[in-house]
Amino acid sequence: MFRSVLTLGVVALVGVVAFKLILGTAVGLLFFLVSFAIKALIVGAVLYFIVALFSPDTMRRWKERWSRP
Repeated sequence: MFRSVLTLGVVALVGVVAFKLILGTAVGLLFFLVSFAIKALIVGAVLYFIVALFSPDTMRRWKERWSRP
């Protein structure tokens, strides 16, 4: 009986460690992806405004290309 209780405890402990490892990795990956998306958005917005400021003709062509009905 002691052996079965000990086995159950070890299996439960391994399960908890595996769950923490998987959950920690998923949260870390999610944080990385969200931070990357925010950085890409900021860089894209800065480039957009630089092109709009210094080259209005190019911006007009981009808008025509991307806003097709």
